[in-house]
Amino acid sequence: MLENYSRVRMLTDAWRSENVHAGMVGYVIEIYSDDHYEIESSDKDGITIAQIVARGDEIELYPEEE
Repeated sequence: MLENYSRVRMLTDAWRSENVHAGMVGYVIEIYSDDHYEIESSDKDGITIAQIVARGDEIELYPEEE
């Protein structure tokens, strides 16, 4: 299970309509009990691009070494 403020990477293009694509990085800002996570993705200036609720299988913890 992920924790709040975990950095994650999207694994799917299912959110293209929300400007979120596979490989995009975001942060967990809310955790729901049904294996769903609210993810916020921002641009390099910190402006929010999208805020979505993704299933646990649509994201992965972003590797520390990257």
